[in-house]
Amino acid sequence: MDNEQLAMINAAQNELWAILPNHLAAMLTNPPSPMGEGRGEGLLAVTKPGPKSGRVAQISIVGSITRRGSMWADFFGGASVEGTIAALRNVAADDSVSTVLLNIDSPGGTVDGLPELAAEVRKLRESKHVVAMANSLAASAAYWLASQADEIVASPEALIGSIGVFTAHQDWSAMLEHMGIKTTYIHAGKYKVEANPDEPLSTEARDHLQSIVDEAYGLFVADVAKGRGVTAAQVRSDYGQGRVLTAKDAKAVGMIDRVAGYHDTIARLTGVRAESDPSSP
Repeated sequence: MDNEQLAMINAAQNELWAILPNHLAAMLTNPPSPMGEGRGEGLLAVTKPGPKSGRVAQISIVGSITRRGSMWADFFGGASVEGTIAALRNVAADDSVSTVLLNIDSPGGTVDGLPELAAEVRKLRESKHVVAMANSLAASAAYWLASQADEIVASPEALIGSIGVFTAHQDWSAMLEHMGIKTTYIHAGKYKVEANPDEPLSTEARDHLQSIVDEAYGLFVADVAKGRGVTAAQVRSDYGQGRVLTAKDAKAVGMIDRVAGYHDTIARLTGVRAESDPSSP
């Protein structure tokens, strides 16, 4: 792993994440080569018209979700917020499409850009019927998006939820001391270098980071409540409290609307056998 990759990983640890922690750890430990996995968003497939009015457009959201394809998505693979917004707007402009299927298989991603993307999904509901499909996994940021659809369907084996936000701080001071390295920061601004990795995290810095995490979590909860038509208190207490739930359990608490497979869902939405996108299982 070269210095550029190491720098990217160090920067990633300071991001606000709405992702399954074990997926983030795996992603940072063994990231793909830049551009190695391609993009996971905007893979558009449109069915032929069936007995139901209009066509069904599919947008796949696969892999970790990050803001821009030019940085995080290039390094880690997955879907970008900007690419997904572009795909949503393209579908919104197509009058032949009546239904949009968000085909999701994602552990979540960064918080950056998620409120804007969630708003785009809600806006699309004004002109299209939007269905989110948890096609094995719709966790954290991915559930944030799914919750904005008119309807959420989950495959029987799917995991759903993980509503929460976190960041991380690494204290390298003991390792650096063992190596005989001591870093001195020359800075202006009282808090400019707080939470740096060369010293333990102070209580004051921890409290500040917690306030940032809490604010992002509030945005997440508010959007889920708005999308699902429930109260924020219900989201906080009944929607897993940061855990993923099985499709059966998620339906029982109102996080999803239906348990069904991908092909059955396409058939239900169109009334005919869909043209399969190569990216769809």
